[in-house]
Amino acid sequence: MLGPDRSNFPAEVRGRFDGEGQFLWDNRTHQGQPGFHVITPFVITPGETRILVDRGWIPLFGSRENLPIPKIPAGPRVISGYLYESKPGFTLEARAPEYDSTLRQNLDLSAFASSAPYTVQPYVLRLDMDQRDGFVRVWPVPDQTAVRRHEAYAVQWFGMAAVFIGVVVAMWRRELRARRRPVRNKIHE
Repeated sequence: MLGPDRSNFPAEVRGRFDGEGQFLWDNRTHQGQPGFHVITPFVITPGETRILVDRGWIPLFGSRENLPIPKIPAGPRVISGYLYESKPGFTLEARAPEYDSTLRQNLDLSAFASSAPYTVQPYVLRLDMDQRDGFVRVWPVPDQTAVRRHEAYAVQWFGMAAVFIGVVVAMWRRELRARRRPVRNKIHE
């Protein structure tokens, strides 16, 4: 299992895509055009645990009455991408969508996992740009704010330590000079 500190980390997974449970994540846009993200479960081998893979964006043509049915790649493979921790969004639904829903408004991993007949990893794998089996993929750049904040704190503390050392050295030198002066004066008298 992946730990909670793995969001936005690169990952490589061996297994196969599983067509059962594939759904379209509704209300996703690309360059102003409405569409969907294709979310496909991926069976991690060895074992039967799945991770949901965001294979990218496809356009909406016409209405939601005739949804596109993206092909599910067959056979074993190794895929790579970045882990994404999905948080449930706002919904007006009174209940979570069923496991076999083809269209979902939210990418709610806990709701999907609770209705799926198998174990689901708590992350979504956003398929790398160079991977086949995907669609339009323009992923947001991971938030580096926390990293920059930690770096700023480190610089701040190292700077304060340097100032402290400088002050201690200056005070020590002043004290050393003060001790030498009275001795010189007594010798010259």
